[in-house]
Amino acid sequence: MPIINFKDAIVNSSDPANRALIGRETHQTIQMGMYIDALEATWMSNRTLRELAYPLGHFSFPANRNAFKLRPGQAFLLSYPEYSLVNIICRVMGITEESVEAEEITVHAIEDIYGLGRTTSMDTEVMETTPDINPEVSSEQPTVRNEGIEPLDHVKITEAPYYLSGDEGWLLTLAGKRNPLDIGYSVYRWWLGGESAAERFVNVESFSIYGTLVGEYSKDTFTIDNEVGFQIDFDALPGEINTIENISFEQLVDGYNMALLGDEIISVQTMVNVTGNRYAFSGICRGRFDTEKTTHPAGQSFYFIGRTKFGVKRIGVREYSRPWYFKCIPYNTRNEGELSGAIQKLYFVTLRGKKPYKPSSLKANGKVYNSEYSDDIVLTWNPRIRGVGAGVFVTDISDEAQSYDGTFKIYVKVGGILVRTIEFISAMTWTYTEAMNLSDNGDLPTKVSFYVYNMLNLIGTHYKIASPSADILVRNRSGVDHGSATTTTTTTTTTTTTTSSSTSTSTTTTTTTTSSSTSTSTSSTSTTATTSSTTSSTSTTTTTA
Repeated sequence: MPIINFKDAIVNSSDPANRALIGRETHQTIQMGMYIDALEATWMSNRTLRELAYPLGHFSFPANRNAFKLRPGQAFLLSYPEYSLVNIICRVMGITEESVEAEEITVHAIEDIYGLGRTTSMDTEVMETTPDINPEVSSEQPTVRNEGIEPLDHVKITEAPYYLSGDEGWLLTLAGKRNPLDIGYSVYRWWLGGESAAERFVNVESFSIYGTLVGEYSKDTFTIDNEVGFQIDFDALPGEINTIENISFEQLVDGYNMALLGDEIISVQTMVNVTGNRYAFSGICRGRFDTEKTTHPAGQSFYFIGRTKFGVKRIGVREYSRPWYFKCIPYNTRNEGELSGAIQKLYFVTLRGKKPYKPSSLKANGKVYNSEYSDDIVLTWNPRIRGVGAGVFVTDISDEAQSYDGTFKIYVKVGGILVRTIEFISAMTWTYTEAMNLSDNGDLPTKVSFYVYNMLNLIGTHYKIASPSADILVRNRSGVDHGSATTTTTTTTTTTTTTSSSTSTSTTTTTTTTSSSTSTSTSSTSTTATTSSTTSSTSTTTTTA
C-alpha cells in the first residue's frame, strides 16, 4: 500500500484582499476526496474559497405566470437595466404565492457562484436605449465587447520541470498583472498559418508577480544563500506584491515561495521593503529541480509564482521540437483584450519534464577536483532521479537499484577533439583503461576531458533526450603541469660560508616549483634548502614536483 505524505496532501488558499477589507480572518478546513494531483486540488481550493468569500446577492422579485415554470435550484438569466445589470446568472432558491387564484408569484433567488465569470453590467448608453425596466427571464447570451483592455507587458512561456508535470509534458505560462480589474488571461497558440490560425490553448486565472533584478547576482553563492541575497524592483500592483509572505526554512525547502530568476528556479524565504516597489530578498534556495545556479545580470526578469501563480497545460510528444507561437490575452468579467495587440512569444517544445537530470558528484580516480592519472582512469557518478529528492531536498541521489532514467553516454576528448564515445552504460561507473588511452592517442596525453550524459529514449519515437553534461578534467601525474596549464620555475641561490680550521664550504641550492604550488609551499622548500646549506658541506639540489 503506498504511503501518502500528509503535508503534500494539503493545499492552502487565502484571500488577502478580503481579509484587508473586513479586518479579520476566518479559517475553514474542507475535505475534498478523489483529488490526486496537487494542481487540481489547488484549483478547486481557490474556487471554493471564492465561493465562500464572495458576497453573493440575495433578492426577491414578483413575476407573472410566465415564470411559473421555474423550480428551486433552476438557473436563469436576470436583466435589470435600472441597476445596470444584464444577464446575471442566478439560481432559484424558492417560490411563494399568495393564493391558488393569484396570478403573481414571488421568486427568491441568489447569484450563481459558478456564473460570476460571465456576469456583465451595462453602461449609461445602453440603459438609455433600454426603456424596459421590468425584470425578465432572458435566454440571450451576454454581449462581450472589447473596451480598451491593455495588453500584458510581461509574459514568459516555458516548460514545467518534472516535479510539476510528472512524466507528462506541461507548458508553463507566466504573466504579470497589468490592470486590477483583470481576472485572468487566455493563452492562444499557433504553429503554421500565422495568427489567423491561432487557437485558444488554455485559460489562466492566476497572475505571476513580475519584477527585475537590481545589480548582478553571482552563481558563486551557497545553494542556500543566507549571506548575499538580491533586490527586486517590482513592476506590479501593490495588492499583488503584498500577497508574498515570509516563510519558515522548512517551507523554503518544501517548495513554497517559488520564483523564476531568468530561467533558474529558486525559492525565497524573507522579503523586506527597501523603498517604493523595491524589495530585498534573503534566504534563497537556488538551482531547484532541473536548473542550476547561474550568474544573473542587472535587469534580469523575476517572476514570483508561489505555488499557484502560473498556468499549466499538457503537451504531447508530437509537439516536440516544433516552433510554437503564443500570445496571452487578459480578460475581465466583461470582455477580453485584442489578439492583435498582444506580445508574441516563440517557443520550441523540448519535453523538459521527460529530460533526465545532470549526473552529480562526477569523480575521476576518487577525486572531484585536481584529478590525476598514471594508468587507468576510473569514473564514478551519482544519477539524479527526477521527483525523488533531486533539487528538492538533496541533490545527490545514489540509486543502487538502477531505477533511474535511461542509460549513460560518455564523450572522451583530448585537446578539444573527440577521441572516443561510449553509449548505453547502465552502471554508475566506467573505466578509461590505459590501453584505450594509448589506442586513442598514441601515448598518455597531459590532459583528458570527460563528458557524462544521462540519456533517455522516448518510447514509441526515434527521439533521444540527453541531460546536461557533467564534466571533469584529468591530468597526467607524470607530466609537468599537474593542476595548472602554465609552469613557473624559480631558482634561488643561497651561499653560506662556514669558517673552520681547515675548510670553507659553499652550498648552492636550486628550487623548482610549479604554479600549482602555493606561496607557503615555496617558502617551506627554501627553508629546507637553507638549513641544508648550513649543515652540509656538499652541494644539494632539491626539486619539488
